[in-house]
Amino acid sequence: MKKFRTLPVMHADNELATILSSTLEDLPQAEVERKANHISFLIGQKVFAYTQGGKVVMKLPKERVEELNGRKNISTLVMGKRVMKKWIVIEHEKPEEYKEELALFKETMTFVSSKS
Repeated sequence: MKKFRTLPVMHADNELATILSSTLEDLPQAEVERKANHISFLIGQKVFAYTQGGKVVMKLPKERVEELNGRKNISTLVMGKRVMKKWIVIEHEKPEEYKEELALFKETMTFVSSKS
């Protein structure tokens, strides 16, 4: 059974959080953790994705990140001046469009859960 740890979230991410939570509800290992400024998606204690200002950030193998980086709505995560080689940022105009990324959510969960 899924655990949902609920804390207040900025209203801008509420619709996105609702859509992502419903999209991931068939993945029993996925947990949703709401924080003050983002929502994290976990498998066990490991974060496999999180929201960032209406976007979704996911962790994948470096090779897969390089492959996906050319897609129209995907870029590599940059924190300050540092390029995060195993993280992608997905940006859709409408929150409902993130439902199309279910395969990527499954892929990132598999990748993160395989890491010890």
